[in-house]
Amino acid sequence: MTTDLLFQILGICVVLSPALLVAVLGFTSLIRKPLSEQATNRCTYATIVVGLVAAVLILAMMLAVGTRHVPIELGNWVVIE
Repeated sequence: MTTDLLFQILGICVVLSPALLVAVLGFTSLIRKPLSEQATNRCTYATIVVGLVAAVLILAMMLAVGTRHVPIELGNWVVIE
């Protein structure tokens, strides 16, 4: 596994974890079966831990490798010709 691939995976984890939390909390509210306060607390805690660990690992890798610019590309969302 190359460092570029690891940067990409960790960067996606940083972005995807809060988005997944919003999706779970929103979906459960839409189907009128919201999570309990304890379940919401656990989901939020897990999301914060996953995002923070991924961000700290990216920082450590950036310092170890010496790169300062790590773009996380998720495709072309808008193409203007």
